[in-house]
Amino acid sequence: TTLVFSEVIKNIDISGNKRISKETILVLGNINQGEDFDNNRINDSLKKLYATNFFKDIKINLENGLLKINVIENPIIENIELTGIKNKTIIKIINEGITLKDRMSFTENQLEKDINFIDNLLKSNGYYFADLRPSLIKNEELNSIKLKINIDLGKKAKIKNISFIGDKKIKDKKLLEVIASEEHKFWKFISRNVYLNQPRIDLDKRLLENFYKNQGYYKVKVLNSFAELTEEDSFKLIFNI
Repeated sequence: TTLVFSEVIKNIDISGNKRISKETILVLGNINQGEDFDNNRINDSLKKLYATNFFKDIKINLENGLLKINVIENPIIENIELTGIKNKTIIKIINEGITLKDRMSFTENQLEKDINFIDNLLKSNGYYFADLRPSLIKNEELNSIKLKINIDLGKKAKIKNISFIGDKKIKDKKLLEVIASEEHKFWKFISRNVYLNQPRIDLDKRLLENFYKNQGYYKVKVLNSFAELTEEDSFKLIFNI
């Protein structure tokens, strides 16, 4: 059993805050003068304050009735700029999907998540070789940043070959007619289906299963599909039936 000693908060001293007011910090941390405070309450307040993403560092100490709170605020985002993409639909999806927004607090963790989101989005649209490079311009006086994400889409990933493995029963030639994805040939330069696209691959799996069920194979499963890089910008797409 661990003994928890508490003290009554007689006075509160908050330092380090610039944008976030003392009153806001107290509300966010669920801290009130005149109440009993112990280590558990301090930890709870720390969790609540960190969860806001407003602060890079927080220190809370209670001694002789004086609660001291020292904070370092995360910088605020002045604006976010995306470069390298012309497709307005993709730009809209990125802007709506990323966590970081103008006038929000910035954290490296959120930036990492947003970069992963953009990378996965581009891959689902066939851009498996995209290069994402975020850069920050900091204003120390205002504790703000300008965020720029430069995106080099690179070449779209082409499907050089499609094959089917497992207990497939049916010849590849027929199965190729069933799915939406197509092998890249020089005469198919106007077809989007020759590029690797995850939503289309998911559709292919459903098409294959429906086709087999219509042939009487009611327990068919397309266990997985995977792509192997064969050349600089080409993949071999494999369905395991």
